[in-house]
Amino acid sequence: SRVKTDCSEFRLTSCLPCIDGTFMNRFTGLKECLPCISCDEGRFVKTSCTTTSDAVCEPLDGFYCIDPIGNNCVAARKHRICHPGQYINQTGTAFTDTVCSDCSNGTFSDGTFTSCQPHTQCESINLELIKAGTASTDAECGEKSSNVTVAVSIISVVHNKVRMTENDTNVNMVLLDDNISAKS
Repeated sequence: SRVKTDCSEFRLTSCLPCIDGTFMNRFTGLKECLPCISCDEGRFVKTSCTTTSDAVCEPLDGFYCIDPIGNNCVAARKHRICHPGQYINQTGTAFTDTVCSDCSNGTFSDGTFTSCQPHTQCESINLELIKAGTASTDAECGEKSSNVTVAVSIISVVHNKVRMTENDTNVNMVLLDDNISAKS
């Protein structure tokens, strides 16, 4: 409650109750009650404000308290997001931020992993390395090209080239015969 009239030689102090949205948690001698805090900007109401106590706020999921006073969170901030090439070394809590660390050589993370993953060793699973892994992506593997497939491909190209040359020669011979016949 708040002071309505101060005490005097002939009367006691008289008080009035606080109105909604205000509180007074101890005798202060103030004529106005204190405004209740609003739990916004990454915080939620853990305990509602009453005429005798202020609201108690806590950080929302994904936020952490940057200004705790007693059991109340006065200000909160969004947890850090790890970038690709980093892993979550320590998950954020209501009172600590997320800690990110860089992946070491030969490992990767998209930023959401709690540890870096080793790059796939394509040869160990009988595949061929198509694209090397980076700190943020895994290696890309594909089917191995066998020597037989390469040899068949080369023979096929050479054979088609020879056939085309023979066809060109036959066409030229026919044209030459037609020209000779036409002149006679």
